[in-house]
Amino acid sequence: RRPFHVLRPDGGFHVSNRFIFRPLKMGLRHGRMKNMLAEMEDQCGETFLKTTDRLLPVANISKIMKNSIPPSAKVSKDSKDMMQRSASEFIAIVTCRAKNICDLETRKTITGDDLIRAMDDLDMPYYAEIARKYYDQYKALMERGKKDADGGSRNYGSF
Repeated sequence: RRPFHVLRPDGGFHVSNRFIFRPLKMGLRHGRMKNMLAEMEDQCGETFLKTTDRLLPVANISKIMKNSIPPSAKVSKDSKDMMQRSASEFIAIVTCRAKNICDLETRKTITGDDLIRAMDDLDMPYYAEIARKYYDQYKALMERGKKDADGGSRNYGSF
């Protein structure tokens, strides 16, 4: 029988009577991360998900990892699993903070700006800066695409 994580509507998790939620050990050395996870566990929602349902597909993680290394290099299964859990946890934490930002502003939809603000709030300025650049490029390309929608050809370019 697989354990279930209790997922709150804001994207966070808390301890259930059925199991103990153990976040990834990678980022837990930082005191702010521990406090944030404790705060996430205090808020409570009641949607149950299987552990595997909250992870990104390992095939996608593997493809990204293989594209980042030389063709002759190999990636172990343990490395893929660790990266799968790390990336999934990163997304859950940033999304949870973005949801809190939306709640404070009484909005229901999380935008790209909310995710970038969440990264800033979580002391990730490097990621926020890169995400801001890509998001601005994306918005500019979408605006150009809307202007060309009256019959012109669309060339979205590349990031």
